[in-house]
Amino acid sequence: LVNPRTAENLSTVLACVGAISSAIASLPTYVYRTTENGREIDDQHPVSRRIFFGPNQHQTWSDWIEWTVASVLLRGNAVSEIVTDGRGALVELRPIPWEWCSIQLLPNGRLVYDVSEITSVYGGTGKMRRLLQDEVFHLRDRTDDGLIGKSRLQRAASVITAGMSIQTFAN
Repeated sequence: LVNPRTAENLSTVLACVGAISSAIASLPTYVYRTTENGREIDDQHPVSRRIFFGPNQHQTWSDWIEWTVASVLLRGNAVSEIVTDGRGALVELRPIPWEWCSIQLLPNGRLVYDVSEITSVYGGTGKMRRLLQDEVFHLRDRTDDGLIGKSRLQRAASVITAGMSIQTFAN
């Protein structure tokens, strides 16, 4: 059975995910504002503040980017809740493990994300919450349906299974 946890036991998968996600996380990040003369960096934008101060209380911007990219590579999707204050200004990007999400397409064409906060060593209430598509940041790997990303592991499951079998035999 190929899943992100077992696949990361292969040193090649672990190294590739680490190399790609950490390289992307190390890139400089800016928010630009369009001006009459082109564009300029907008340090006052709410996303700029999240880049500088961190997207949430537990992660730096580069930590969040690395988590997001690794989730996309291993699971095909990364979801973070967009938390706003009373004025609607962005105050936090809260990562949601993909395993906690169930996505539904509503008759009106919009998506909803049912999040089951699984109780674990990391916390979680065990309760279900529904988030609208405007309340989440959803980064997808290549998708077959335009809604849910399909991970590289799913697309190459037989290769990963073969690699795991070879590793087991070699051990």
